[in-house]
Amino acid sequence: MYTQSSHIESIEHLKQWLQVASAQAPADPSAVLVQLYAYEYTSNVEQYAKQIQQQLPTALITGASSQQGVVNADAEIHSITVIISWFENTRLAASWQPMTDDLYEAGQQIAADIVNDDTQVLLILVDNFSFNSELFWQGMQTLEHEIVIAGGQAVPIPSGSWLLLNDEIHHRAAIAISLSSLSLSAVNCGLSDWFPIGRAHQVGFSAGNRVYKIGGRTAYDQYCRYLNNGQKVSLEAIADFPLMTGDQREYTVLTPTRIHQDGSIEFDHGLTEGEEVWFVYSHPSLTAQHKQDSLAQLEEFQPESIFIYNCCSRANLVHQPGANELEPFAELAQTAGFYCYGEFSGVKQPQSLHHTLTYLALSESPTSQPPGVMPHDAHNSLSHLFHVIRRSLADLEVMTEDLETEVAHKNQQLVQSLKTDSLTGLPNYMALQEACSNSVHITHAVAVRLNNLAAINEFYGHHIGDVALRYVAKKIQLWACELEANCHVYYTGPSEWVLTLQRVSGDMTPILGHTIEQFIEELEAQPIDLTGHLNGAYLNVVLTAGIADYSDLANDNCKTNELVLKAHEARRRARQKNSLVCSANELSGSTSQVQHHINALYQVNTALAEQRVFLFGHPIFSAGDRQQVSTECLVRIHQHDQFILPSEFLVPIQDTHVYSRLSRHIIEQALTLMDGGDKRYSINLAPQDLQNDHTMQLLLNRISRLKTPHLLGIEIVETEEIEDYLHLKNICSAIRRHGARLIIDDFGSGYSNIDEILALSPDVIKFDGSLIRHIDRNERQRLIVSNMVKLFTDMKIETVAEFVHNETVCEMVEDLGVDYLQGFYLAEPGLLSASPEPVRLKRASPIG
Repeated sequence: MYTQSSHIESIEHLKQWLQVASAQAPADPSAVLVQLYAYEYTSNVEQYAKQIQQQLPTALITGASSQQGVVNADAEIHSITVIISWFENTRLAASWQPMTDDLYEAGQQIAADIVNDDTQVLLILVDNFSFNSELFWQGMQTLEHEIVIAGGQAVPIPSGSWLLLNDEIHHRAAIAISLSSLSLSAVNCGLSDWFPIGRAHQVGFSAGNRVYKIGGRTAYDQYCRYLNNGQKVSLEAIADFPLMTGDQREYTVLTPTRIHQDGSIEFDHGLTEGEEVWFVYSHPSLTAQHKQDSLAQLEEFQPESIFIYNCCSRANLVHQPGANELEPFAELAQTAGFYCYGEFSGVKQPQSLHHTLTYLALSESPTSQPPGVMPHDAHNSLSHLFHVIRRSLADLEVMTEDLETEVAHKNQQLVQSLKTDSLTGLPNYMALQEACSNSVHITHAVAVRLNNLAAINEFYGHHIGDVALRYVAKKIQLWACELEANCHVYYTGPSEWVLTLQRVSGDMTPILGHTIEQFIEELEAQPIDLTGHLNGAYLNVVLTAGIADYSDLANDNCKTNELVLKAHEARRRARQKNSLVCSANELSGSTSQVQHHINALYQVNTALAEQRVFLFGHPIFSAGDRQQVSTECLVRIHQHDQFILPSEFLVPIQDTHVYSRLSRHIIEQALTLMDGGDKRYSINLAPQDLQNDHTMQLLLNRISRLKTPHLLGIEIVETEEIEDYLHLKNICSAIRRHGARLIIDDFGSGYSNIDEILALSPDVIKFDGSLIRHIDRNERQRLIVSNMVKLFTDMKIETVAEFVHNETVCEMVEDLGVDYLQGFYLAEPGLLSASPEPVRLKRASPIG
């Protein structure tokens, strides 16, 4: 037997190397085996295989994806490694089977296809990470004599894992090569030491290879608890810590192959209920002594070739100076192989291993004889170390149990203290939550708030604020004791109390509300004497309260804490109304409004996140020839195959940050749309936009980057919401300095100060639809528009008539001298950017 191997850099390199290697090979070999392991795309692998077939037409080719190949003592990362073995008296046969659900049948079929009476070796390559080896090996137990089995699993690479048989690529399959000869001798071994960690765990329910329970938990939960503090772990991480049964002399290692949804784990071997297992671990550095013993026996055997099937986890051990674990093998014989994802080693029914250096040593020489059984090294200090760790962990468990008992007692005391407010001595929010969860008899909840606590803290200091809180808390407790009901008081902070009442009829709610109102009036009328804290100072408190009973809940299934939330809502409503007390049954109208605001906020937020905000354009036409001269940009939200009008969502969000985010999104979209074009556009700014520095900074920055800023118009609505006209003038001046046009929108809509508008020096003024809509029937409106048009014309300000909805109105405003027209009669708003189909408006609207 003669073997040559090389790391190949290209097809041309392969051609040259094959020529040299073939010239050195035996003249008339009985068979030629080529192994190809590569970090390559399958299309490239096929080219290499065809080149080998062309130069070695009788060769049998096999291989697998790998991140690192082995040539003697050299392991090259991301290599293409080719290994050629010429045999003198050995026959080769190949078989492949898909890795279907029936792995037993696959193993059985391979044995039937290629195993003969004189078969000595099976080289097996597999592409399937969840490979359940036990079934596969059981299928091969039809073998009547002992056969050495070696090989490994393909390594996942960016282009995907694969197997090679001649010039064909296979996925999720097993390839087997049989080596048959009476003169062939083979030795294989797996160099690894598994050490148990921690205590034994008892297997609970199991079925076949599937284990449902380990140590009282689901198998997966137990792994998560030990490997990642209860957090999820991957199958790859679990595979690094398989289970072991038996002891360290006679043991079986069970590798996890699959995690099921129900938390059970499938292993490559079966376990029985009640069996004890340990988590075990192996590291490449732990196999040093084992390797020395094995090398001594290999030297006795005198192999002609050694094939290495090494675990990926050992890859760094070949690059350590002076500690290359492959060098001793290369000194004995030609050595080659690859780093795989799981290693196979054994006779007749091998094990699927991890973290293991496995080798297959071959020889056709009659002087080579397989060595005897390797002695067990009983003096491995690392083994002793792990035993010490295991015993120490057992002792630690006893200590932990004692500590857990003490901690549980301390924890109970701590929880009790956590449920009490240290300032007022009352049960706190945590205690309230517990009471709400445990009690089904709470019928009423009252929320009380000290409204002027912030002012007290700011003016007098927090120590006086604490005095006020203790004073109010004491008064509330005294008042609660006077109630003819089972009443509990909680301080939920800051400056808030909650009272719960049990088994009180709903008819008593109005009476209870009146009683609370009287209590607050009396408390507010009695100032707190701060003698001893502040000389001669007195302090008055201001309170509001809300009350809710079980009839305010949506249904009987609502939880008690929802009753508390209702009381809080009623208390907030009381403060808005400047009332002392408010009942939750008064919230029906405001509740629907709040719901609408919440829905609108969610609607806009999700639309921004999912890029469902679109620009619509409403054309503007010149009066007279009625040619389009500009487009006003409008916003729409696309939802459920329809566009939602801004009237549905703008008002509810106008006082939130979401409104500003939406405005900035529209500015970005509109200015990106017009950038570099020759068409006029305008965008609307509301008072909220003008007061938002971030929005204004974005607008001015984007205008400064436009090539044609004079084509952009900024429409501003002049309303009573604008309090700082100096700031508004500065903004308008900045817009004009940057080259954009200034447009006053909705002139005449209800609040319009002509002097202040003219002070802004606008380029265009748009008449609101309220002035234009009935201009054909309202003489007063015609007179207003006519005079305004004349005034603005004299001041060189252009005008636009909005809401032009029919021909009569259109002709009339043209006759009055308006410069531009806009309205549904001339054109409806249309989409300015791409959107999904179909498109329809949610409801008709007379305005854009």
